[in-house]
Amino acid sequence: MKNIQKLSKAKRYSMERYHKALGAFDDNGVRDFTRTLNKRRFEYSSHFFEQVRERFSICDQGKLGLMFQALELQACQCFEYYIVAGQIDKACYRLPFDADKDVILVLARNKYIVTVYSNSVWDKHETLNKAVYSNRVLVNA
Repeated sequence: MKNIQKLSKAKRYSMERYHKALGAFDDNGVRDFTRTLNKRRFEYSSHFFEQVRERFSICDQGKLGLMFQALELQACQCFEYYIVAGQIDKACYRLPFDADKDVILVLARNKYIVTVYSNSVWDKHETLNKAVYSNRVLVNA
């Protein structure tokens, strides 16, 4: 019964979402976050593996594997991040992959890869939904 009460009284934190293309981007915070990530080893979610199988050819899967072996993230590759309880909780990094596409990694604070997908190198964010960056979302902790 105590566990049920504990779950029902979960703390609620606001989550703020920031995108580089919209300004108000904390470059110093992203630099510190990236530096911390680079000290850790990647951890992979099951969703990551599902996305790799669904979205990347067998050949591209091999290239991804090689890319992750030598990958050191750069703060300038981060284009979006989420703040929870005053700290960056997860961030999105755009990494060059081939002539036509980039790889997008969504990483949590512990270098846990939440998901991965590809995006055209020519994407200019014309369909970026700016409204989601001004909303405050409640998240259960």
